[in-house]
Amino acid sequence: MWRLITAAIAIACLAYPAAAMNTGYEIGVLSCSLSDPSDSATTSASGDGTREVLCTFQPKEGMEETYVGTAYGVSITPHEQATFIWIVRSPSGPSDRPGQVQKIFANDTSQQPEQKPPLIGSEGLALHSLSDRSEGSVSSQEKPTPVGFVILRLELQLRSSIV
Repeated sequence: MWRLITAAIAIACLAYPAAAMNTGYEIGVLSCSLSDPSDSATTSASGDGTREVLCTFQPKEGMEETYVGTAYGVSITPHEQATFIWIVRSPSGPSDRPGQVQKIFANDTSQQPEQKPPLIGSEGLALHSLSDRSEGSVSSQEKPTPVGFVILRLELQLRSSIV
């Protein structure tokens, strides 16, 4: 019986490699500010929209980098300006090459709906949100309604590296 359970867990880990990203190497912090909503593409009546972002990546080792890009998501409060901060994790450890977060990141759909899923990019790079959660909200039966801009996809391009 235990062999079956162990085999099922091993298969689940292979099927959902992003779920194992919590054990990867923390390579830095990415912070992105949303542009003013009037400067970006319009938001539809359904709340889907895009916003331009300006991001700073501060690696644990190496030079600070600036990125520009686009955030795609659901804007529950479309006129809010916000800054998002993520821990950047890599399965292979830090890299000293510039542009390591120049990628397209998308929501990890293997996470439970009530959890804030990481954004997953190529090469196993993952962005884990540092957003605040109120005390007891994780175990609460009633989940609070999300506020702000919920990012479903993030596309980043390197703008500059600072020594």
